[in-house]
Amino acid sequence: MYNIQLLPNVGDSRMYIINDFITQITKDHSLVEEMVDMGGIDRESARTHPDKNIITRAVPQTVLQEPQLYYHVRRFHWPPQ
Repeated sequence: MYNIQLLPNVGDSRMYIINDFITQITKDHSLVEEMVDMGGIDRESARTHPDKNIITRAVPQTVLQEPQLYYHVRRFHWPPQ
């Protein structure tokens, strides 16, 4: 059996999966995240960048922002063992 989740994300609210370890499954909609994605800075530099708090999408705004959608599929056993 599979558990399928659709996770909408806008702004800098992160979603994580917590099992034996923590895995971030969404990306921030921030200026610094875009800089990392384009290769302008590395992840370590992003942590202390002076513009790290500038977000590129937010709710609410006067213009409706389309959420970024993440799919999470997890296999599980039923009944639990």
